[in-house]
Amino acid sequence: MRAALTACLLAACSPVAREPALSVDAGHAAPAPPSAGAATLHWTPDPGWAAAPLDLGPTHGGLVFDREGRLWAGTDGPHGVVAFAPDGEFVASIPGLSGSHALLLHDVGGEERLLVAQLSRHRVVEARLDGTELWELGAPLECGAYAQPTDFNPTAVALAPDGRLFVADGYGSSLIHEYDGQHRWLRSFAGPGEGPGQCHVPHGLAIDTRFGAPRLLVCDRENRRLLHFDLDGNFLGVYAQGLRRPCTVAFLGDRVAVAELEGRVALLDRDGTVLAVVGDNADDGQRANFEVAPSDWRTDVLCAPHAVAFDASGDLFVEDWNRSGRVSRFARE
Repeated sequence: MRAALTACLLAACSPVAREPALSVDAGHAAPAPPSAGAATLHWTPDPGWAAAPLDLGPTHGGLVFDREGRLWAGTDGPHGVVAFAPDGEFVASIPGLSGSHALLLHDVGGEERLLVAQLSRHRVVEARLDGTELWELGAPLECGAYAQPTDFNPTAVALAPDGRLFVADGYGSSLIHEYDGQHRWLRSFAGPGEGPGQCHVPHGLAIDTRFGAPRLLVCDRENRRLLHFDLDGNFLGVYAQGLRRPCTVAFLGDRVAVAELEGRVALLDRDGTVLAVVGDNADDGQRANFEVAPSDWRTDVLCAPHAVAFDASGDLFVEDWNRSGRVSRFARE
């Protein structure tokens, strides 16, 4: 992987400030060990993928695949959002989207477009894959939660089948905002706390279609759990708990992979049970550590998983929150 360090850090999106290392709260249940089903789930690290030198800058964003099988990754460095070919070759970048915290690809009239939670600019923006920006959303001041636009610090976006947009203000109010198909604010829900339907850093969002009517799956990071809401913002329940600070998720059939900031990716079944883990880091000093140098990386061990994605073959891709920039591929056996 890349060993180059970058001097290009965005002051408005300092990863060191955004991802503080926290001690384990004894009030939370310990993660369940992998079940017996883990024997059938294996991914092998691919140290040769994306091995060509590239100064990514800090990786602190999201991962998403387009129809051509290219992997788009968010960074805080000079290239902004970058794209890799299936073989790991660097093929494109959108510098204007540096400081992006989450990415989502969707189809508009046959054209793939990016929806981006750009933390560094306190906005959500839609862009073409050539970088052309089409529209943006700032702080929803009408909800009454913000004294000024820069209080809005979006960390995730999700798009419902009917066109409604959900935006998590993970590093601000801990609210989740809902918009209609014309980007008009409808409501805000969740909010700070540890109780039912509350969040402490709603870091990641996804639309979960495994249970009939679509649900919103929320990575409630600092409460170490995943929550389900319906698409009208009503709390449905806790899907999984006792996790290692879940950041984002990716689906593989009925299973879901969780990027856990404290040094692993966990694969859960429909019941929220851990089936398998990838890259489990036994070194507490490396877990959730932005400063781990490339010389200390191991290809089979992760340090601070921040984003996760599956390609069409079920291969697993992980972006660490890391100063030097780290995106890893694990081939499914």
